[in-house]
Amino acid sequence: ANSQFRSACDATFHALAHAKGCPTGKKGGMARKWLEEQGFLEADEGDLSKAFIAFAGRAGSHAGISDHVDAQLRRHMSTALMSFVIAKLD
Repeated sequence: ANSQFRSACDATFHALAHAKGCPTGKKGGMARKWLEEQGFLEADEGDLSKAFIAFAGRAGSHAGISDHVDAQLRRHMSTALMSFVIAKLD
């Protein structure tokens, strides 16, 4: 599920960025960066987002690489991050 948490965050940023006018060619990290460059996200919010995405993908998506506690932590963090940006930008 780790890759799904990261994908869900990327999809959230992608949808919100494009709703704000982001060019269609910008996806994932480029869409998050665009939100920051346009002033929709503060620099520290962009840094937090980048740090989480790096953390979310560090153990990979293969079964057995992370344990239950690690996966639960990623789920809580991704849910919090998505909730924050949705509340801020939607």
